[in-house]
Amino acid sequence: MKAYLAKLAGEKEQERALQTATAAFRRAISEPGVMDAFDAEFGGLPSVAHNNRRAA
Repeated sequence: MKAYLAKLAGEKEQERALQTATAAFRRAISEPGVMDAFDAEFGGLPSVAHNNRRAA
């Protein structure tokens, strides 16, 4: 039981850390100019490989 609870506690800690990191990332990319700078540096989003909407 101790091992299970320790594992569960670790998973919850990782989940909270991920939530914190996600919130920080969202705040960072919402700052004015960040997305424009990213697009300028990396050329924006890749174009779609094909326009075929048919399921594989």
